[in-house]
Amino acid sequence: MAQLMNWAILFLVKITDTKGGGQIELHFGLHFQVLRQETKPVTLGRFFVMIRFDLPAYSYD
Repeated sequence: MAQLMNWAILFLVKITDTKGGGQIELHFGLHFQVLRQETKPVTLGRFFVMIRFDLPAYSYD
């Protein structure tokens, strides 16, 4: 009988521009599963990155 274990490691980095009022969020994480069997463990890994830009709109007139 196989046993499936899940791990997820999440990081959140928020960069805020205090002068302009914009911010950049970086979400990146590592999600991996270990499938435990009697013979040998099998590791299935996934790395994901999400970047969100929240910058103010500048007017050049």
